[in-house]
Amino acid sequence: KINIDKALRLFRIVLNAKSNVSEEIQCPADILKIYEDMLAVAKSKLETTPKNEVLQVEIAVLYFRMGSLYERLERLTDAANSCIKALRIQKIKRNYHDVGDLLNSLGIIHAKRRSYKRAMKCFVDSLKVRRTVMGEHHEDVGETLHNMGNCAAKQ
Repeated sequence: KINIDKALRLFRIVLNAKSNVSEEIQCPADILKIYEDMLAVAKSKLETTPKNEVLQVEIAVLYFRMGSLYERLERLTDAANSCIKALRIQKIKRNYHDVGDLLNSLGIIHAKRRSYKRAMKCFVDSLKVRRTVMGEHHEDVGETLHNMGNCAAKQ
């Protein structure tokens, strides 16, 4: 039987690492398995402490990282689903900086799937959030504008 609290401590160490762990592991399938195991542990802990807001946000971060990894593996449907799960949590928690990032990432995934209308909607929504949270001249606003231009050119 797994010690949930010990596993949760390890989960937090991985989430708080300076770099994304998936960039340092040669086999993406290995890190994906680790993330899936971490998610199971976090969800199990959440069942016993459903109002644990820190854990809810950590689960959202994990979904986002899984989405990024799925995207690298060209598993774009899984990538989109993971980003959507993270987005739902971050919207509830009103973590608007992360909402803007997730919408932008989801737009990129939709563009890769050649679903340009959905991609543009995500970029427009991301732009609204990023302008509100970060201001007009922030580099993330520029990134979203750039993505919108690329998407418009492909439509």
